[in-house]
Amino acid sequence: MKKIFHEGFVLFIALCLYGSPVFSQVWEKYDSTFFQLSLWNPVQIVPEDIDVLGLRLNLIYGENRDSYGLDLGLVNSLTRDMLGAQAGLLNVSRGEMRGIQIGLDNIVGNIDAFGLEHPSFSRGAPCAYGLQFGAFNLIYPKGVMMGAQVGIINVADKIQGLQVGIVNCAKDMTGIQIGLINYNDSAEFYLSPVVNACF
Repeated sequence: MKKIFHEGFVLFIALCLYGSPVFSQVWEKYDSTFFQLSLWNPVQIVPEDIDVLGLRLNLIYGENRDSYGLDLGLVNSLTRDMLGAQAGLLNVSRGEMRGIQIGLDNIVGNIDAFGLEHPSFSRGAPCAYGLQFGAFNLIYPKGVMMGAQVGIINVADKIQGLQVGIVNCAKDMTGIQIGLINYNDSAEFYLSPVVNACF
């Protein structure tokens, strides 16, 4: 068993280090792939500027342009859009998100650097359609959430739907907030415990 694991690991490293240059002409022509396997960007089979239409497995950290399908790993990062599902400790989609994000921290919008840095105001407003489920859910800057955020802390600039958590924040909300602290700048009572609704 140990030998099989060792051989598999060596094969993975070889594919990541040597596979990208070998197939780069194919990726340049089609601009997408159906499978991505990454250890840590740039140690990944497919370069980061290629779309993944299918399965993305990020053992530690992976980054690509767009993902349409299933995105699994510890840290899943996209420089543009996500359509499908992301599951990991940290899920980042700097563009539009349509589907579900499940993780400790879910971010839709542009950030200055990898991690939990201060949001950047250099790009247009991101949109999320669906569900964010995690400890920290963020749609920022000036982002729109149409669906639900469920977590400990939920933040959205504009939301149409539901926020359930200990702390829920929205500048403009049409829907219901359920939590210990609910802030909605557009509601009659902008700060409310337990339930805050605005329609």
